[in-house]
Amino acid sequence: MSNEPLKSFEETLAYNNTIDEAFRGKVNITLKEDAVESRTKEMRKVFQKTWKQHAALQVSFHGNIRSVEKFEWKCLLARVK
Repeated sequence: MSNEPLKSFEETLAYNNTIDEAFRGKVNITLKEDAVESRTKEMRKVFQKTWKQHAALQVSFHGNIRSVEKFEWKCLLARVK
């Protein structure tokens, strides 16, 4: 046995709460990082999909960039309304 005196119930409880808080903090940070990573992946997919649609529009307009820009502005304005 150890020569250290036994801790009181309050000391043990305080120590356990400190450990729990540290663990909860690490878990919360991990969850936030996972959420950010997931959101980043979602946004990347949306961007890639939009970019593919944009490329398809450029081909369908036979390279007429003004028509594509006008079409994009109409789409953006429609989303805002």
